[in-house]
Amino acid sequence: MKKEVTLILFILTLNIGFGYLFQLSNGITCLTELSFIGLGGLLFWLILYYPLKRFTTQLLLKSGLQKKNVLALGGIGILASVLNLFFCQFFLMTSFALLFGCVSPSFDTLTASLTNNMAGNLLCYIGLVGMIIHDNRTPSSRKEQETDSPLDTTNRSILLSHHKALVKVSIREISHIEVSNNAITIFAGGKKFVKYQSLKSFQAVLPDSLFKRVHRSTVVNVAFIEKIIPNPNGDGRLLLRGGLELRYSRSYNAFYK
Repeated sequence: MKKEVTLILFILTLNIGFGYLFQLSNGITCLTELSFIGLGGLLFWLILYYPLKRFTTQLLLKSGLQKKNVLALGGIGILASVLNLFFCQFFLMTSFALLFGCVSPSFDTLTASLTNNMAGNLLCYIGLVGMIIHDNRTPSSRKEQETDSPLDTTNRSILLSHHKALVKVSIREISHIEVSNNAITIFAGGKKFVKYQSLKSFQAVLPDSLFKRVHRSTVVNVAFIEKIIPNPNGDGRLLLRGGLELRYSRSYNAFYK
């Protein structure tokens, strides 16, 4: 979580800087107030991060970055920024009352809004969501990427969703991928994994030497092909391990000539 804390501290530092400039323009400066607002903001985002991570991961597993999910995340971001404002001001007033027996000397609604910049908090939320999305789309851990030979990408693994959980699947286990409505179905190890992504973009992350497009709706792992049965018109059938039969199109038959 080190990078998340770094992002939060960076955004809060910007907010405190803008808040200080606003206080200077009003002729009232209180570095203690700004410090407590920064501490309150840090506590707020650290508390929110894990629920945010769970919520974002569930959305991604369910339907990816669809329009409705983007709108939902945007709404949550605005709500989180507003809650952050109230949380920080409550934290500020409570801390001043307990420690100093007074209220903040520069507190009013306008000062509270600008010293705890809502745009900055929204930016912090967007940054955290971006990190969560990146982590969930990473096909394998850094350690695995470092130990794999750069010339042998077939040993990599990718994360796929299965029954609302993420499962690490070796690329070698994938027998074929098929288009299904607005998603693709990935067949590996006797299981089906649904992913809301185009077939072309998913094939782009797979090794070219192993996966070939055999139909406009099908990509196959050539290591699973046991027999190729061509038709006179150029189309044909592929027999895979286990007796599974797939069609291949003459538009994609250059590999089999």
